[in-house]
Amino acid sequence: MKNLFLALALLIMGAVCSEAAAKTTSESNFSNQVLNFLKQEGYMPSIDSDGDVKFKSEGDTYFVIAHDYNDGWYVKIMGLMGAEGVNTRAVLEACNATVAEYKFVRCYYRAQNSDIVYECAGYFTGIEQFKALFEDFMSILKNADSMLLEKYSEFS
Repeated sequence: MKNLFLALALLIMGAVCSEAAAKTTSESNFSNQVLNFLKQEGYMPSIDSDGDVKFKSEGDTYFVIAHDYNDGWYVKIMGLMGAEGVNTRAVLEACNATVAEYKFVRCYYRAQNSDIVYECAGYFTGIEQFKALFEDFMSILKNADSMLLEKYSEFS
């Protein structure tokens, strides 16, 4: 009997957790608009298993993650850099130096995933605002990527 209650509780908890992770209709619509925009710009984007837009630029993989926020969306463009077997202190110093140089980028090390996340984020009320800032965000991210590598070599 206890096992039945435990199984039922786990089933309910799993359903609640998967529902919380699902994208809202608004978030999905915005992500589809981003997908179409990136296709028009010559990228080959796709929607990943989380409902985020995934695309490549100059060999690096980026994600566009949109969340409902007030009457618009909180949107992050995020890049990942592999960091397996790195000097942790050098990575943290490189992240700090990169954030200090590029105020509009966030950068942090995820030891559990062995990667470095670098991202730009903003609040958008429509796809036109996203389109207007996309190239600037990508420029910042590409510069941050280069600086991370440069600073890591200085600190390691």
